[in-house]
Amino acid sequence: MSTKERLEKYLDLAIQEGSYSTKDNLRFRLEYLFKDVPIRDRSMLDIGGGAGLASFYAASMGATDVLCLEPEARGSSEGVALKFERLQEGMRERGEERGRTDGGQEEAKVQLLPDTIQDLDLGKRKFDIIFLGNSINHLDEEACMRLGEDDEAVERYAAIFRKLGGLANEGADIIITDCSRHNFFGMLHVKNPFAPMIDWKVHRSPRFWAKLLADAGFCSPRIRWTSFNRLGRGGRILFGNAAAAFFLQSHFCLNMKRTP
Repeated sequence: MSTKERLEKYLDLAIQEGSYSTKDNLRFRLEYLFKDVPIRDRSMLDIGGGAGLASFYAASMGATDVLCLEPEARGSSEGVALKFERLQEGMRERGEERGRTDGGQEEAKVQLLPDTIQDLDLGKRKFDIIFLGNSINHLDEEACMRLGEDDEAVERYAAIFRKLGGLANEGADIIITDCSRHNFFGMLHVKNPFAPMIDWKVHRSPRFWAKLLADAGFCSPRIRWTSFNRLGRGGRILFGNAAAAFFLQSHFCLNMKRTP
């Protein structure tokens, strides 16, 4: 079965399970997140991956080994673990989770672990892609609130990033998405109509994260600003920039490389 066929079946399943609003919006989002990042024949660690939306996408696109790390899955019977299992079972029923790709190699099986990055111990296992989708400020929320003000908090995050560096193969890609601390509504201390649940003080700018990651062995930062998926490519052209993002959600996508 071709990559295109596998992807279409995965997108259909994700929408069927209620994991996203529409198939076109989900496709647009995933293509944007992994733009210019090769997936085929590579391994991926999905940190804070929830029900595995990005993990199963990577497997569908030809990844060889995918690990979804989600602490909330521990002891869960009705939350993310159950949603993950339904996606996994749906892929298995379609013969997609561990079949053969159009290139002949065996497809990846997506694994879920209910661990934090601090507790994770994988021995010598490393990855070609590390993905953190809106999870970076949750790695240590208490420390994240004090970053820029407290050296001890900075060191706690620096230690996490050094661990990420140790989990990354040479030349690996790291992808981080989140909301920046700098936002028009946040500066006014009023609720953002586009992101009413965001607590801006626990977020940091992409440049802040890029500097800490550079100290941990990552390089070549590339920052992109996110527009609304439903607006498609036209919306990306109009609103996919720092100025527009400041008045919207301030949502970014940061890409870096593990130093060879």
